[in-house]
Amino acid sequence: MALARALAIKPRLLLLDEPVSALDEGLRDKVCRDLRKLQRELALTTIHVSHNMEEALAVSDWAAVLFDGRIAQVGAMKELLQKPKSIEVARFLRTENLIPAYATPISETETEVRFFESSICVPGKYKGPVTLCVRPEHLKVLPLSNGPRPNTLLAKLVDITDRGIYKRLSFESGAQLVSFTTQEEGHLSLVPGQTYLLYFSPERVHIIAEQA
Repeated sequence: MALARALAIKPRLLLLDEPVSALDEGLRDKVCRDLRKLQRELALTTIHVSHNMEEALAVSDWAAVLFDGRIAQVGAMKELLQKPKSIEVARFLRTENLIPAYATPISETETEVRFFESSICVPGKYKGPVTLCVRPEHLKVLPLSNGPRPNTLLAKLVDITDRGIYKRLSFESGAQLVSFTTQEEGHLSLVPGQTYLLYFSPERVHIIAEQA
């Protein structure tokens, strides 16, 4: 009813302040789809305030992350997820793998990043202390039988949590690392306490340079 009253005056701008926060999961998803449909049909600019990442993904074309009333980063949700400008933004958007590292340029277009007695090569030119960011869904688990290969790290599987549509895998290798998987990669048998290779795809790694 509140939404109908707001739309009745044919506004040029619609402000929705956490409109689905009191709804259960299934209803929240349906209302978000309905809101998205209304936005497109009415060509109505909407400011939708939310603390929920899935909700923001469902309704937005463009997003802004705010801390203490200040905008920390603006962009398409895909850009915010893949290329956060700060550790705070990365954490807010659930980039659980934030690894202190040291970068040494190899060329104008490639950098070696060292961490936990390991190293990977990433696109771009960086130098000095950095934070290496890898979203859990982009950290691939491989069996030790694959043997040593570039951009991998040995890690012990500590815990497996079933999240329904995916499994959350917790690893230990100098710090805790997290991987999400929707299926056992290549029929890999995952056993807590055993050691695996974690593969860091250079295209999926994001570097946050230390600010001066």
